[in-house]
Amino acid sequence: MKINIFNIIIEKIEEKERDNVVIGIDGGQGSGKSTFTEELQNYLRSILHRNSVHLETDDFLIERAKRKNLSLDFFTSLSNLNYFFDFDRMSKIIKKFQTSKNKIIVLNNLYNTKTGSRDRIKRYRFVDKNIIIVGGPYLLSPSFPQFDLKIFIHAERQTRLRNTLKRTLNKQRSIKSQTRLFNNFELFYIPYFSRRLFDYDLIVNNTDFENKKIFTANDIFDLRGTYKKN
Repeated sequence: MKINIFNIIIEKIEEKERDNVVIGIDGGQGSGKSTFTEELQNYLRSILHRNSVHLETDDFLIERAKRKNLSLDFFTSLSNLNYFFDFDRMSKIIKKFQTSKNKIIVLNNLYNTKTGSRDRIKRYRFVDKNIIIVGGPYLLSPSFPQFDLKIFIHAERQTRLRNTLKRTLNKQRSIKSQTRLFNNFELFYIPYFSRRLFDYDLIVNNTDFENKKIFTANDIFDLRGTYKKN
C-alpha cells in the first residue's frame, strides 16, 4: 500500500496543541520544495480546512548586484551564507508569524527575482489557527526559531540540476551561467546537509515526483554518504 506522505504530516500537525504550527521544508536547489509546498497547502486546505501561509528563504536574498563576480573560494565557507541571505530579518518575521494576532501582515522589501532588487511586497492572511510553511534551504540555521516539524526534500543531483535549468527559461541568465551557479552552490549544500540529515523529522525522496517515499534511518546513513561524495 502506498503511503500518503501528506497524511503523515497532518498527523504530526495534529499532535501540536497550538494555534500556529510552523513547518520547515528544506532541501537542495531544484529538489522540488516549492512544488511540494504547493501540494501540501492544497492538501491541508482540502483535508484539514486549515489556513496556511508560505514564507521562502529566497524572499530574503541580498540584491543581485551585490552577489556578482564572486570567487569560487566564497562558496567554500558556510559563514558566507550571511552575505547571500538576510537570515536575521527572516528569523524575526518567522517569530512574528508565530505570535501575531493580526489578520493581515504585509512584508515590504522582499527579493524580486525579476528585478534582482528588494522591491517586492507580499500580503499574508491569518485566521485563528494557521500552518506556517517556511521553505528552505538552510532552515537549520541556529538563528531561526524552533520548527514544529522539519522536512527535508531529497532529489538526485541530475534531477535537481534539470529542474533548476527549467527555471532558467524564465530568467535573464544563460544555461551555462546557471549551471556554474548551481555547481557553486553545491559547495554550500554538500557539507551543510551531510552534517544535518539526522536533525530532520521527516526525509522525503522526491527524485520520482509521482511516487514520493519516506526514508528510513538506514536510508539516511546511505544518503549522508551520497551528499559527501557529490
